[in-house]
Amino acid sequence: MSNDISIVNFFLHRPPDSQPFACIPMGTMYLCGSIEKAGYSLDFHDYQLYPTTNPYSPGEIARFLLKTESRLVGISIMSNMLPYLLLGLRIFKRERKDAFVVLGGAGVGGFSAESFAHFPEVDAILNGEGEQAVVEIIEAFKGKTKWESIRGLTYRKDGVRSNPGRTGMQDLDLVPYPAYHRLDLASYRGFPVLTARGCPYKCTFCDISRRNGYAVGRRKIVNVIDEIEMLRRDFGAASISILDDSFSLGKNRVKEFCFGVLARKMRFEWGCMCRVDHLSDELMDLMHEAGCRKMFLGIESGSPKVRDTAGKGLGIKNVEDLISRAASRFQVTASFIMGFPFESLDDFRETIFLMIYCKEKGAQPQICVLSPLPNAELTQMPKYEKIFDPDTLSGMAYGEYTKKAGEVCSKALTGEVQGLIGSWPGLFSAFYHFKEGMVREKIKIAATYGLIED
Repeated sequence: MSNDISIVNFFLHRPPDSQPFACIPMGTMYLCGSIEKAGYSLDFHDYQLYPTTNPYSPGEIARFLLKTESRLVGISIMSNMLPYLLLGLRIFKRERKDAFVVLGGAGVGGFSAESFAHFPEVDAILNGEGEQAVVEIIEAFKGKTKWESIRGLTYRKDGVRSNPGRTGMQDLDLVPYPAYHRLDLASYRGFPVLTARGCPYKCTFCDISRRNGYAVGRRKIVNVIDEIEMLRRDFGAASISILDDSFSLGKNRVKEFCFGVLARKMRFEWGCMCRVDHLSDELMDLMHEAGCRKMFLGIESGSPKVRDTAGKGLGIKNVEDLISRAASRFQVTASFIMGFPFESLDDFRETIFLMIYCKEKGAQPQICVLSPLPNAELTQMPKYEKIFDPDTLSGMAYGEYTKKAGEVCSKALTGEVQGLIGSWPGLFSAFYHFKEGMVREKIKIAATYGLIED
């Protein structure tokens, strides 16, 4: 007898010809934990571990999907793999005509009623958090409830129907721990932990806060520390990555976490993402004492004017000083973006100079090409033109712009894939960049200073 649902993590963190490493798929593990708590059966499949030299091949993707064991298939997808998945699903559905495919995750935000209607290999789309919704989908598939009752779902019934949106959960303690027992942990790198979900800030290039209505759902700190103790005891976790969009939201909450770790005499290393304007010497000293060793800072631009226009206003003048003070305590990655449509070449040179300063102070700068995410405010501004240039995709695909990743992306963009991306710019907007952003010129400038390969 088949399981109630097959859960698929469909994302890649690596070029296909490199040695594989996999990141623990925390989002799908949360789904599995919720399904198990509701008493339903499942099988789990992670595309990161699929042994293939060409993970972008529709045929390879179809062969992977044919390993699923249920008629109901839930797939979590990021934007960088969406066109390849859709082409693979066409082949998969020819073999498995009775399969009911539901797509969810950050990559589905660009679907409109028109584009959804064009891809019949997809039976439903879920926008929003999935832990409660996935149980509702199983029950609707079994006829126990109505599809109309599932918030955030777009599906086919006498045409295309879209239910009212799903709001984010505020009390994340209601969500079971991720089902780590379903993974062969020897195949993965690191242990992620989430203490909060969402972001209250209004960066125009990001869609995280808009997806959650600028609200932040939180877990109790004691619940978080209990999970970390479990990970160390049951799975031997030596280091933890806190994946909150900004762990430093609320200094008292960060202090509560640090004091809680110290009170339990827990010794482990951890890293987190922070806003630089949340940092102080007192807070950073406490974080270091509690084991923090890595910090990711989203600076975005060296130009205060660009940061303010992008909605990233940090509200402080001593950005450079705070980066230096953080780098004296932690292994700091300072992240920047090139390709803002309102960013002149002189503005970008300010970014270059700040990146050089970061290197001098011991921080590691990285830069990516701005991807127009479907639901980001900036993407939806009609005054900026979006263009598709296969040579500037690596920022979207692998985070940091590198020549190697650019070559991999270009090779993967077959004529069929490029045709799909060109036909549906709203759906695949993350493969585009802004014409006014002068990306090619900025790549040359960054290469001149040795910050990236040209």
